[in-house]
Amino acid sequence: MAVVGKGHVSSDQPDIHCPELVCTANFAAGSQVTLRATPDAGWEFAGWGGACTGTTACVVTMTQARSVTATFVLAEVEARVVGHRIVYTDTNRRQLRVTVDADEDVRVVMQIRRGGVTLQQRTARIFGPDVRVLRMNILQDIRAGTATLRVTFTNDAGAKETSTRTLRIPQPRPLG
Repeated sequence: MAVVGKGHVSSDQPDIHCPELVCTANFAAGSQVTLRATPDAGWEFAGWGGACTGTTACVVTMTQARSVTATFVLAEVEARVVGHRIVYTDTNRRQLRVTVDADEDVRVVMQIRRGGVTLQQRTARIFGPDVRVLRMNILQDIRAGTATLRVTFTNDAGAKETSTRTLRIPQPRPLG
């Protein structure tokens, strides 16, 4: 039995539990062994290889030595940008507000970019399923015009999802 990625394999037989990369077990000839794959958080079970195929439970009849591989892959990040806008605050600062919908814990990096250069960046953490508005005061020295908002979500397993949007940055107002 081999495990690729992050997850573990268990069995209806007491002699096998496979949280490691490779494990072995001995069974009586003719016995049937049922294997089940469970992904770690942020991972998905992609399927069996070797003596089993598919993604449901693997049933192996021990007529000879058998080799089975369980493959786990990073799950897609369950988070997305659902809107953004720039407003003036009560102190006349320009504030970027990005509405995000996350179905899992994620790290969020918001960047204002122009010409391939990051002008400003903010990092936040979202815990659990939620719709949130993330705020970032735009620096006074960032001039008005078109820029790119790049939002990168990273889940606890390290999978990343990036969304880009066009920003129309207004003129700064005098602070006062």
